[in-house]
Amino acid sequence: MGIADQELEDYVSNISKKGTPLKRPTLLGHWVLTIGDQTNEYDFHGDHSYDFTIDYASAFMKTMTFSGRLKMKISYGGDWSFQGDSLVLTPNYNTVDVSVDPSALVPDENMQDSLDAWVIRYREQTMDNFKEMADKGDKRTFKALLDSSHDKMEWTESDGTVRYLKRKK
Repeated sequence: MGIADQELEDYVSNISKKGTPLKRPTLLGHWVLTIGDQTNEYDFHGDHSYDFTIDYASAFMKTMTFSGRLKMKISYGGDWSFQGDSLVLTPNYNTVDVSVDPSALVPDENMQDSLDAWVIRYREQTMDNFKEMADKGDKRTFKALLDSSHDKMEWTESDGTVRYLKRKK
């Protein structure tokens, strides 16, 4: 047939990227991304700000003092913008809030105090990690496309990972 590898790769790449680029009115609103047991929610606002919440439960843990699953919720705000056909998210980690729910953790006998202290340290360590990220000026950029219904969004990360978000009504 005489088709070069690069021509075939370009053709496959073009047919797999069906969708329309984002525009401000189609981005605004509440979007949900689910990855395993983790739920990420984005609220995009007209003033180019956004709110982000991640809600998840850890894998089962067994330590010397407790066992179970730790539930966490992390939220923060940030700013969004468009750069060509990409969505750029600039998180403001100084606004981070971390809540830890240890209700699914079971302490071993006489270890409730140790569990309580661990939960406090874990929350503080998580907060410190976000404060360190705030100093680095983090930005996330995604190639973003909408399906024809404008209720599903495809994000392609710089490493090629593709994520799908759904509009929450």
